[in-house]
Amino acid sequence: MPGTIGTPIGLAWAGMNPDRDEERIIRAYVQLAVTQWEAPGFRTVTVARCGALEVRLIEIPEEQRLPDTPWLWLELYSPARHLVIDRCGCTELDESELARAVEFIANARRQIQEIHQEDAASPGGMREILRLGLSSRSHAVPRNPARRSRAHLHER
Repeated sequence: MPGTIGTPIGLAWAGMNPDRDEERIIRAYVQLAVTQWEAPGFRTVTVARCGALEVRLIEIPEEQRLPDTPWLWLELYSPARHLVIDRCGCTELDESELARAVEFIANARRQIQEIHQEDAASPGGMREILRLGLSSRSHAVPRNPARRSRAHLHER
């Protein structure tokens, strides 16, 4: 898949549950250590896919990190549009951040299920959702989160 480095792990979306989500995130975190850096200077591992969207874990290299900015990002991403729909930043991936990351995946799963239900009722529904974003917090961000100004970064 263009723009994605790293082997997708645990791609079965429909059968996900909180324990399996946590396991997938931990495996992706470990896999980052053996994943090559992409040209713009970050590493990516896909945690899960659902249709045209995927949840991926991104690591920003130390030399590109902004002060007080997370260096790990869990993103809901559209590879077809090269668009980050939503994301959640982490610094240590400790228990509280891991719980927040699991909740991020659960929320993404719920949103995607709603989109697919709306899409079934409206042929242009998915295109419109991707154009506008999943929620009021959703926004397009560049492929390298470290290149954004601090004023535009947000955490959950």
